Amino acid sequence: MGLPDIREEIAKRSLAISHAPMLIGPSRKRFLGEICSCPTAAERDPATIASVTAGVLEGANIVRVHNVKDNLDSVKLCDANIKFVLLHHICSDVNCHAT
Repeated sequence: MGLPDIREEIAKRSLAISHAPMLIGPSRKRFLGEICSCPTAAERDPATIASVTAGVLEGANIVRVHNVKDNLDSVKLCDANIKFVLLHHICSDVNCHAT
């Protein structure tokens, strides 16, 4: 079993690929503080935004956060990026020139 086989097997079991709703709630969690050396919860908003960004780009479609405004901006950018990539992937498949 090579790496392509392993990736295929993981993809079969992935919640994102199965289209099941995926919720993440990394907001101000202690593990973020440990990774980023931020002892108080209020200092962890930038790490939360990074976690939400990574989660949405990997398939999460529901997020639970404390700082809604900043995370909403992150999610909007992720959605725009995903739509852009999908549009260009589809267009490359059908040889169109969408921008």
